[in-house]
Amino acid sequence: MAQILVRELDDAVKERLLDRAKRNGRTLEAEARAVLEEAASAYAKAVEMPSFGLGTELAERSANTGLTQQDWEEFDRSLIENRATSLARNSIFSWTGLFRLSAMFSSSTAMRQNGPAKFMPVGKPPG
Repeated sequence: MAQILVRELDDAVKERLLDRAKRNGRTLEAEARAVLEEAASAYAKAVEMPSFGLGTELAERSANTGLTQQDWEEFDRSLIENRATSLARNSIFSWTGLFRLSAMFSSSTAMRQNGPAKFMPVGKPPG
């Protein structure tokens, strides 16, 4: 077993560690060992790579949300509806899409024929 000597430990830290040791029914040395083990374990868990994928991680985290299967189905249905609405809105086959497409072609045709548009400064009369 390894040993560690901690020099220049603040007295207040030692007192808090003693209080914790008394609450847990341990000696100061046993409590210090427990604190170090907890900290080292937490660090190891934080840096180790999970043995499962992102989908598993998300499923485990979402399992405790309190949502029912019906809630999840409604959520999925609304996602599908929103995607379909968005596609229809932005599709070139919708009226808005056709209008945007025709405006794009007419402006590019006008540029080819007339050159780039010239803008007049605000406030000055033409001529």
